[in-house]
Amino acid sequence: MVIITDKKNDSIVYIAVKADIVSNGIKVFDNSGFECILADSECFNIYKEVDAPNSVSAQAYKYTPSDGFVKDEGYQPYIPIEKKIEIIEDSTAEYMVDLDFRLSNIELGL
Repeated sequence: MVIITDKKNDSIVYIAVKADIVSNGIKVFDNSGFECILADSECFNIYKEVDAPNSVSAQAYKYTPSDGFVKDEGYQPYIPIEKKIEIIEDSTAEYMVDLDFRLSNIELGL
């Protein structure tokens, strides 16, 4: 595997099967046939022939040859806006039921 990391913080940007330096960046290829170009190759470290465990994923881990793979403690997974709205709606509904219960108890003098 080819591991591409951000030079600033060693976080994994991309895990590829092949990477080539081209005129406008780094052309990366994954095992599904997908390919893209990471612009500005000066911002990245490229480590070739690295055995990456299956549990390692881009952004969630950091990599250096000396330390190997390390979980990035600052990583926050992406949550789609629809899921965030659902979470807020669910918690709001729970609070409303609790508030209604408390108000009913106050009215009844309990």
